[in-house]
Amino acid sequence: SGSYFRPIAACNSASGTILPCSGRMRSTAKFRRSMFCLPKERLLIEADAYTPLAVGMPPPAVANANNVNLVQNIERLNFAVDRILPLHGRMVPLAELHAAIGRK
Repeated sequence: SGSYFRPIAACNSASGTILPCSGRMRSTAKFRRSMFCLPKERLLIEADAYTPLAVGMPPPAVANANNVNLVQNIERLNFAVDRILPLHGRMVPLAELHAAIGRK
């Protein structure tokens, strides 16, 4: 139980290693999510944990728990990423996710 992402498999591709991960997010009990890290591209692909705001919008006054949890899991799993490609939004630099949770 608890909030976690854990690698469930790894495979090699021409561009690097793909690490599919699944886990529960704190605010959505038992709802499964996945993310894929492409280390060579320094890219994280994820669904539902983070959707970027429209360009120019200020960060929310209160950080979204899923966004905070995503940052915690990126750090815990030592994913060296510079960009995030959310399946429900535009590709953004990792710094934009950090700004969304109040980090600089």
